[in-house]
Amino acid sequence: NAAEQSAGSIFTSAQQQANTNNIKDTLYREWQFGILPFIGTNGQLSGNVINDYSLNLFGGYSLGNRKLEISGLFNVTRGDVTGAQFAGFFNVSGGNLNGAQFSGFTNTIRGNVTGLQMAGFVNLAWGNLEGAQFAGFVNTVRGKSNGAQFAGFVNTCIDTVIGFQGAGFVNFSNKFTHGAQLAGFA
Repeated sequence: NAAEQSAGSIFTSAQQQANTNNIKDTLYREWQFGILPFIGTNGQLSGNVINDYSLNLFGGYSLGNRKLEISGLFNVTRGDVTGAQFAGFFNVSGGNLNGAQFSGFTNTIRGNVTGLQMAGFVNLAWGNLEGAQFAGFVNTVRGKSNGAQFAGFVNTCIDTVIGFQGAGFVNFSNKFTHGAQLAGFA
């Protein structure tokens, strides 16, 4: 998808992008160690590999992650994330999350979240949320939220909230809420 490709393209060369776009095989690895995208044990094929475990000094780029991914700064995943993902700055996934994401700044999932997102600043789920979001500033769910959102400033849900929203300033549900909303302002 466009968001994941543009995030990945910041850290990749034209040749690396061509490999990711043109090679249709999916590779599976138990372990991956890297420094930056395409500088690690998966080399030029990082965007075509689903890893069980991925440890990256600065940042990682992969097709998917099945158990654990840890990076000093960022993780960019083209597909699904299962298990846990930790980054000092941001996590971006083009697929679904079934597990947990933790970052110092932002977590973005293009699909659905089943589990937990915790970020120092912003969590964004483009699909539905089945679980919880905790952010220092904003949580946003573009689909339905079935669970809880806790934010220092604003929680938004473009569809229906079934559960709880707690924010320092504003909670918003575009359709209706079955549960509770607590906010300092509205």
